[in-house]
Amino acid sequence: MISRQNENATQIDRFLIALLLYLAQFLWVPTLLAGVLALLSLVCLGWPWLVLALWPRFSSPQEPAHPFPKGLPDQEIVFMPDAGPHEQRWDARTLGFIHPDGSGRLEFTFPMLTGYRSMFGHPEARSKASYPRWSPQGDLVFIIGGIFPVRLIDGKTGRMYGRDCDVFGGPGLPRFDSQGHLLTEPNRRSARSEAYRAHRVFERSGATMHLRLDLKTCRIRGQLDVPRIEGTEFWAYEESPTGWIVARGWPSKAEPRLLLYHPARGLREIFAGAHPSFSRDGTWLAYYDLEGYLVVRPVEVSSPQRLVRVFDPSTEDGGWLAPPGWSPDGSRLVYGTPTGQMFVVDRRTSVVRLLGPGWAPDWRPAPAPGTHLGGEGEEARPSSSGPDLPRPRQRP
Repeated sequence: MISRQNENATQIDRFLIALLLYLAQFLWVPTLLAGVLALLSLVCLGWPWLVLALWPRFSSPQEPAHPFPKGLPDQEIVFMPDAGPHEQRWDARTLGFIHPDGSGRLEFTFPMLTGYRSMFGHPEARSKASYPRWSPQGDLVFIIGGIFPVRLIDGKTGRMYGRDCDVFGGPGLPRFDSQGHLLTEPNRRSARSEAYRAHRVFERSGATMHLRLDLKTCRIRGQLDVPRIEGTEFWAYEESPTGWIVARGWPSKAEPRLLLYHPARGLREIFAGAHPSFSRDGTWLAYYDLEGYLVVRPVEVSSPQRLVRVFDPSTEDGGWLAPPGWSPDGSRLVYGTPTGQMFVVDRRTSVVRLLGPGWAPDWRPAPAPGTHLGGEGEEARPSSSGPDLPRPRQRP
């Protein structure tokens, strides 16, 4: 019985094999055509993906090591030439410079790498520099965002630093101690920060830890602690040459508060305001009050003086405004409005002068004796020396 079943199965197998051989005589042509069509489709439709995958290996954006090889321009005021600080345009102009009288306006554009990559490994680059600020030593610092979000351009050599610095993910805008180090504080990216993990053992309860970061060497140069007061956490904005620290906090269900604090003398004062900045010698403090006025006061005496109304909080959003910039002698300030206009105001007379369009302006500190700065004529000439030079633009 079993032998007969095996014989029947063998006959069925032979029949199926014979049937397939018979059909193959007629199906080889369609099969060949289908293979050719599939190959053509792969060539026609797949080459763009192949190019995108291989393009980063042959063409990647380069961040210039010396965007200003002859030093930064002589113009005292730096600003953002394009859009609001939170609008990330990939083709935005990088930096603008202008004299306090509104003359000599220059604008530059160059790429910077964020540290991110596309799905094909292409480095992400952007040209927008947000909140450019002069350090006390005359170096230029600004925010670009990304994994390495802060850059510093040496005021003397024009070399750019900060591409590989671990800065906790970066501050909202550049903030300096009295030596020109960047003040950085823990944020949501701190868990990935090696610098933060190394310094957590020094973090004190009841205080906000800030690290003093040297962007030229990517090394931590010290620590600054700002106390929490009545449950409010304060973040340092600036440290003056005289030892004062100004910090900003947000009490629960209340207006923003500023803390003026001198650790060595045990002095502190809390008052309403936002976006503070010290004069270069540390004797004056400027900030915006809750009604949108630019206010100045002596650091040692609480006698605020309103200079000019910069914005109306009931109709305009002033949250992104940068701190006003002080002239080296403390007699004038430069500020920007939410509508993208820049002004210079006299501290003594409150006389205002229009500079022109731009955002987040800041005033360069007085250069040290013998410091060389690149002149307007040098930087205004179109570059022909290679990709490390920015593209200058000049407006009448």
